[in-house]
Formats: sequence, structure tokens, C-alpha cells
Amino acid sequence: PEGVTEIKEYAFADCKNLQVVDMSDTVTEVGISAFEGCKSLKQLKISKGLKVSGERAFANCKELENIEIPKSLEDVYDTWDNLYTPEGVFSGCSNLKEVTFEEGTTLIADGLFNGCDGLEKIEIPEGVTQIKEFAFADCKNLQVVDMSDTVTEVGISAFEGCESLKELKLSKELVSSG
Repeated sequence: PEGVTEIKEYAFADCKNLQVVDMSDTVTEVGISAFEGCKSLKQLKISKGLKVSGERAFANCKELENIEIPKSLEDVYDTWDNLYTPEGVFSGCSNLKEVTFEEGTTLIADGLFNGCDGLEKIEIPEGVTQIKEFAFADCKNLQVVDMSDTVTEVGISAFEGCESLKELKLSKELVSSG
């Protein structure tokens, strides 16, 4: 509902029959594992005001096929923030094939898709300047990355463990790569 600003960790974890989540744009934070294991979740509208997400917030949502990431998302945190790389918000989402980024997106948060084994192709749109650490790490089925020429920085291990990667189009403006 309008006015809700935070969805706490584990709030809806393992709600096996939950099929639709339509977040109010007032939500700025989704906690660790908030929707993890919602195996029937098919439709997800993420808040346009979301700034931070806990790791594994939507992990193992096996029916989720597409999402749009809001331009406001800045950070993914883990249980021991700053000590470890966060596990992916969408790790284990084996049917997640289509990801779009809201127009105006400038960065892809650290660990956002770490372990998302459904992704096969990702297009980094115009306007994105930074791909943070481990953003797409361990996306085992990722085959194609098409990076816009606005990307100037790719963080450490952003594509580590992408063992199926066949095609990588880098930005002509890339200045820093980890």
C-alpha cells in the first residue's frame, strides 16, 4: 500500500502461492530474502523509489521471467555489509530471461544479478556509466553482453564465473575495469 517505505527481511519468504507483487513507489528498501523462495511469483513490479535491496531479496523465484530495474537502485547489501560480496538479489531465478533498466539508470548495483542462472543475454543501456563489483558474477548461462558506450567503469569480477559467455561488446569509453 501507499506509504509503506520498507519491506523487512524474510517478510514474504517461502510464500509458495504468491504470484504477483506490485510494490508501491514509496518503498525505498527491500530487506534480505524478503521474497526468497516465492516459487510461484510470476509478476514483479519493483518500486520506482527503491534505493537499496538486501541480498537474495527475490532469490529462487523460479517462475519470474522478466523485470525492470528502477533507476533509483544504488546498493545491494548483505548480512555483514562491506565484509563480503552480497549474494545476488535474483540468484537462482532460473526462468529470468528478460531484464530491462528504467530510462535514466546510471549504475548497476554490486552483486545485483550474482548467481542469476536464467540470464542468457544482457543489454546495458545508454546512460549507464558504472557496472559495480560482481553485478553479473556466476550467471552460468549468460552468453551475450552488449554494453553501451556510456559505460566508463566495470567493477571487480563483474562477470566472473560467466562460463557460457560467447560474445562481449565492450564500451568504447571504458576507462576502468576490475
